[in-house]
Amino acid sequence: MKIKGPVLIMFFFMFSTACKKLVQKQEENEAISIITDGTWIVESYTNSGGNLTASFSGYIFQFYENGTVIGSVGNIDTSGTWSANVTNYSITSNFPGAAAPLGRLNAIWQITNSSIDSVSATAVINDTTQYLTLYKQ
Repeated sequence: MKIKGPVLIMFFFMFSTACKKLVQKQEENEAISIITDGTWIVESYTNSGGNLTASFSGYIFQFYENGTVIGSVGNIDTSGTWSANVTNYSITSNFPGAAAPLGRLNAIWQITNSSIDSVSATAVINDTTQYLTLYKQ
């Protein structure tokens, strides 16, 4: 049986799409593993209004694979959610109802630089660009 051109093209398209989805899933799994392995601190948080890093002093963040994040300072834990999007290199975080400083993290953060122990990102909140760097402890 001879395979016709359009059928062959469709096969290659489906195979290519499946491979791309597999690679994206592997990248997502690797990113989640890096994020959830260990605790993180805010190394830097600035905007045009100034340096707000000190307001995060003492906070430790633990990210979990189920999409939850705990921000702890002293013996006070605040729950939130997070999700990573490896396609557009962003992380969305939300601490519902949290006041500053945790409320400042409620945004879609565009990753500008990352390694296995740090992530730098920007977000526009209330028409002001915020700059965040997290560092793994």
